[in-house]
This record gives sequence, C-alpha cells and structure tokens, in this order.
Amino acid sequence: MLSGIAQVARSYIRIKGPEASKFLNGLITTRLLPNVVKKKQHTISASENRHLELLNVDLSKNWGLMHEDIYDPENRIWIRRDGLNSMILNSKGRVVQDCFLYATPFHSPVPPEPSYLVEVDPKYKSQMLSLFKIHRLSADVKIEDASSMSSYYYFNDTPEFEDFLEELQSTYFDTFDTDSALQNANEFISREEIFDSSAASNIVGFAFDNRIPNFGLKVVTTQPVDPLLLFSQQFMDKFPVEVTDEKAITQRRFANGLFEYGDAPKGTSLLPFEMNLDYVNGLFAR
Repeated sequence: MLSGIAQVARSYIRIKGPEASKFLNGLITTRLLPNVVKKKQHTISASENRHLELLNVDLSKNWGLMHEDIYDPENRIWIRRDGLNSMILNSKGRVVQDCFLYATPFHSPVPPEPSYLVEVDPKYKSQMLSLFKIHRLSADVKIEDASSMSSYYYFNDTPEFEDFLEELQSTYFDTFDTDSALQNANEFISREEIFDSSAASNIVGFAFDNRIPNFGLKVVTTQPVDPLLLFSQQFMDKFPVEVTDEKAITQRRFANGLFEYGDAPKGTSLLPFEMNLDYVNGLFAR
C-alpha cells in the first residue's frame, strides 16, 4: 500500500498561559526558548545574524514553535506553526514518554497567550497529566485534558509526494519570525494546498512527520471527521486518498524502524535510543 489515511488513537493535554513556553521547555528534549547572544556586528556570522530575529520573540504570546534540524549544516532555526516530535522528561531528566507538540491553533485567529497541545499515547495520558501538574508549581499556566480532539495520519510513499512536501515546507513553513509564520500558515490553508477550506475550522494542529524526512502528515481536529473530507480537490487530483486503519500505520512505522514508547507493553519501557531519538530530530543541543 503506497498511500493511506487513518484515524489513530492519541490523547491530548493542553498547556496554555503566559509561561507555557518556559514551563514546557524544561520538560521536553526539544527547546522552546531562543538562546541567541547578541555580539558586536563585525563578529556575527551569517548564521548568527539570521537568527537575531529570535531576540524579538515574545514568549508570553502565541508565537509558535522553534524548529531545528541537527543534521542541517547551516544550523538554521525556524519559527513555524506546525508541530514537532519530542520527548517528555521527568524531574531527573530521564525520558518517560515520546510526544508530538503543537502550537494551537495552527492557523488564525490565535489567542493572545501561548497554547500548546501535547500528543501522547492514550495508555499514558493520566500519568503525563499528573507529571505536568506536579511540575506546575507557581508557573502561570493551565493544564487541561483535551482528549476530545481527534488525530489522523496520512502517508504516501512516492517520490512525487516527497518532493511536494519539500516544496510546501520551503514555501510556507521555513520562516524566521512569528508574524511570517502565522501569515504563511493562513496562506497555506486558504490556498487549499492540502486541506479543503470547509474542514479548516476543525483543524487545530498540523505537523509534517519528519522523524524520518517527509514520512507523513499528522492532523489534529476538534472532533471526529470523515478523513476523505479533510482534503482539497486539488490535492486529491495529485495524490490518492484511501482510508485505511491504524494497524497499517503502525506496521509501516515498524517496517521503517520507527518505534514509539507506546509500542512496548505497559509496565515495560523502551530506552530513548532504542526509539532512535538521536536519528529522528527529537533531541536538540541546549
């Protein structure tokens, strides 16, 4: 099977508030806080100069997410609205769960303060909800069960689709500032590059699954939807959309060596590097 879409069982925890970025930054393996030191102009490299816009990110606003690629020779840092994969840490800095993290909503209008959805395996939702609440202390954040959300996964194993995703990310998502990130996300939706405009209001989270480059698309909706109604006609004219089941999604992951924490029987665990954390862009240098 070269392509398909399926509803997948995922649970969501919403973390929002002025200090949501700072709060999550200490609990995941990817980073949410820019770390740019302004130097004298004549000592700034081209790469560092490109990232000076990060100094203007207002972390108390709904600004998006930082995307980095540890294999990028140019060490670029993007500000984007789409989600990314990460792992959750306990108080000892040990990995306890993998996750996807979404800035929500994906497109406008956006609320004034940061709001994130943390996607976890349903078996571990209660445990992760408790972990976040234990660490909240005096942080100005609200932590809520958002499991009314629905999750869908689309894949297409053709070279044409991979090229399509590369072009999409370059055109709409590789931005260096928050305003451009939101503007481009809205343009991406309005042009119906993937999603039909009638479904747009239900889409609160979107991500390219780049654990393996261009491995698939992840979509989070406010309620269950007919998967076939998510996609625009222009997308379906180029790429087939066939409904499949979650088992097919899981088997494809296994065939490509991509494992998730929930794949292990409850009561056992996978070590981060058994899940290829170092290869799937789930770990960034601080």
